[in-house]
Amino acid sequence: DEYEHQLVHDKLTGLPNRILFLDRVQQAIRRGARLDHVVALLSLNVDTMSHVSTTLGPLVADQLLKKVSERLVFTVRGMDTVAALSTSNEGSTISRLGNEEFGILLTDLKNAESVTWIVSRIIEALSERFELAGKDYYFTSTVGISLYPLDGNTPNILIRNATSARHHARQRLGHNNYQFYLGNLNKTAASHMELESQLHEALDGDQLLLHYQPKVDVVTRKINGMEALLRWHHPKKGMIPPFDFIPVAERTGTIVPIGAWVLRTACEQCREWLDQGIPVGKVAVNISAVQLRQRDIVDQIFDVLRETGLESKHLELELTESAIIEDFDNSSSKLKMLRKIGISIALDDFGTGYSSLSYLKNLPVDTLKIDRTFVRNILSDSADVAIIKAVVTLAHSLGLNVVAEGVETTEQEDLIRQTRCDEIQGYLFSRPLPTQEATALLQADQSASTRLAV
Repeated sequence: DEYEHQLVHDKLTGLPNRILFLDRVQQAIRRGARLDHVVALLSLNVDTMSHVSTTLGPLVADQLLKKVSERLVFTVRGMDTVAALSTSNEGSTISRLGNEEFGILLTDLKNAESVTWIVSRIIEALSERFELAGKDYYFTSTVGISLYPLDGNTPNILIRNATSARHHARQRLGHNNYQFYLGNLNKTAASHMELESQLHEALDGDQLLLHYQPKVDVVTRKINGMEALLRWHHPKKGMIPPFDFIPVAERTGTIVPIGAWVLRTACEQCREWLDQGIPVGKVAVNISAVQLRQRDIVDQIFDVLRETGLESKHLELELTESAIIEDFDNSSSKLKMLRKIGISIALDDFGTGYSSLSYLKNLPVDTLKIDRTFVRNILSDSADVAIIKAVVTLAHSLGLNVVAEGVETTEQEDLIRQTRCDEIQGYLFSRPLPTQEATALLQADQSASTRLAV
């Protein structure tokens, strides 16, 4: 009996393993067909669980895995089957122990709507405090959902579709979210796989290029700097939007060599503008969470500045809140080293991530960029105006510069000016421009400033 139990249960958590889980899903499908009930299969991922193994050690990761499984069982109150789904193909102990995916089977549901409150309970439960190695930690989770009979009639198809939905939720919606399976997800996944292989060719085949969008002083309307924005000109598909390929690059790690190319190219271009006598101010380069996690990212940036001959005061790095807070202590240490030599740090998309004041006062940043979602409706939504004013006041009290993104009309510009925001960026002044057009814009701005001075 003990031997048979071990064959169908996960050794670490004691939960049913994939073999037993598939059998129970099959039974649930048969019962659902007979009683005309809905069966829901959830693919759940505890974010950064593998990071726990590398930072706190495999024993602590084991402890977390056990606590997660216990909390899952408690949350669903033993009414449903909870199983650890082993998705790793590597077979090593660390990979197995760091496995972040769970499968949850919900049976005898009269309608699909009842799934949502159960999933919400699970996500809420897993977001509460975990005590590990004597310290408190907090984690987020992502859930993908497939339903019988809507999304498949076999256990393997339902698991595959739930996992596909989870990946989609993680990439598009972020942490602590769930996504029902949609029929076009597989088509999206196949498209991403194609993009992944073509990204390597793009980097080697000169298909990547940078466009530059100016940041403009609110009072003088003079250009203070240019943000370098990545573009991909595919030889057959034309221009591929960044939001289509950058998530793929981040997930596969291709963003590392691409990011290095962007940094070097932008610094070279800034150096060229300065050599032409064009006072560009700063060139801003976006740094992803994947790049920031690299151990030698600081040395890489130092090397690029030295090799291109660009002074550090002309470089600004833009990062999102989530990229910094993902590993706050390590990120802060790196950013402090960069600021120490004169590189500016901007917090991008402020207001859409954590936006924690306790974090903000300790973040080593120089600039806050207010996300375009707050600017878009400021003419009709007084709450957005109040939020922008509050952010500007807070930022100025901390000695930070403030940039409003997505300014597209003169009416928006007038309201932004009233909030005492420092800079604006958006289509009102200029869309992102290829290098030649960006150069012409900088030269025109320089000429206008010279005429005003005279």
